[in-house]
Amino acid sequence: MGMGYAPNAAYVMTWDDIKAIVPDAAQQFEDALGEDTVEAYCRAYNFEETAEEFGEEVGRAFDALVAAFERITETSGASLSLELGYHDINDNGDRYDSTEVCGGFFFVEGAEALTPAGERFKDHIHFAQWVEFG
Repeated sequence: MGMGYAPNAAYVMTWDDIKAIVPDAAQQFEDALGEDTVEAYCRAYNFEETAEEFGEEVGRAFDALVAAFERITETSGASLSLELGYHDINDNGDRYDSTEVCGGFFFVEGAEALTPAGERFKDHIHFAQWVEFG
C-alpha cells in the first residue's frame, strides 16, 4: 500500500474554553492528573496506550468532565460531547495544518449542523483541518 497524506477535519474546542464552560469538572480533572498534563492524557488516549497508566481516579474525573460538558451544553434536547485527539505536526503533519490541532486537542461532537447546542456555543468551537502521513 502506498504512503501519503490523508485529510482530517473536526470541530475542536480549546482546553481554556472547556474550563470556562465546566470549570469545576475541569479543575477536578486537572487535580486528578496531578503532575501529568491534559496534553499527555490526550496523547495516551489517542495512541491507545492504556489510560490505566494515569489511574482510575483520572479516568473517573475525565468521565465526569465529559458528562458535565454534555449536561451544560444541552440545548433543546441536543448536547455536545467531547472526544480526545492528539496530532504532532512535526512527526506526521504539514505546514497547512490548523494550529488548533497541534498536540492534544478536543473534538466537539454534535455541532456539525449547528444544532441548538452548537449554535449556543458556536463562538467557542472552531473547525480545524490537518493532514497525517501514513
